[in-house]
Amino acid sequence: ADVEFDGDRLLAACGPAGLLSMSMDGTVRVLLDGAVHAPRSVAVLHGQVYVVADGYLGLLGPEGLQGSVEVPGGQVWDLVATGDHLVASSRRHEFAAAYVFTADLEPVASTTPTDATYRLAAISGGVVVSSHLGILRRLDVAKGTFEEVPVSTTETVIAVAVSPDERRLAVGRHDGTVEVFDLVKGQTIHTLPTYPRPVVDLVWSAAGPVFLTGGGVVETLDPDRHWPQAVVWTDGEPQAPLPRHH
Repeated sequence: ADVEFDGDRLLAACGPAGLLSMSMDGTVRVLLDGAVHAPRSVAVLHGQVYVVADGYLGLLGPEGLQGSVEVPGGQVWDLVATGDHLVASSRRHEFAAAYVFTADLEPVASTTPTDATYRLAAISGGVVVSSHLGILRRLDVAKGTFEEVPVSTTETVIAVAVSPDERRLAVGRHDGTVEVFDLVKGQTIHTLPTYPRPVVDLVWSAAGPVFLTGGGVVETLDPDRHWPQAVVWTDGEPQAPLPRHH
């Protein structure tokens, strides 16, 4: 599932359960039938709601989808809005790592190399793209060009998140490590030790990066302290906290 705020409502792309709208009074509406569309991710751009499912990017209208465009290769994983553009990630190794579109669903040419990708993180002028190959890239959506982010890894990167001041990048890997990287200085600030669950999503809160690992465990750490103790929540059996390192 993927969620996005749209004014005073929360939108949730829930695959087979459809696209849901949840208002602050607890009212839940189904905006798209999951049996027909199965939306994987949702984004809001200039007041318009967009969704991706395997193979297409769609624009939501009053009566359902009012327009759509093919995303090459299918197997679309994530969708983000950045500036005046939308960017969709592709999990197909033989296709481009990300595809850029205008608000009118017009494709924008880019030089993004082939790579299977997962989560995207919006940043001024573009996005940071995760990577199955472990090669992080910053894509300039207006120019269609990219540059590599010098995070040293050969491990698959599933999740990425940019801090509100855009100075730091949180990188979540398949092996369970989370790295906090300084985008200004071009160096790693610290790395949370390996935990035996892939990091499947990241978001940056006021306290620092918060990450979701396989098994439904949510953890957080404060990036301004060295080797912090992770705080762990879970809806299953309590998880042992990570050991403190010095």
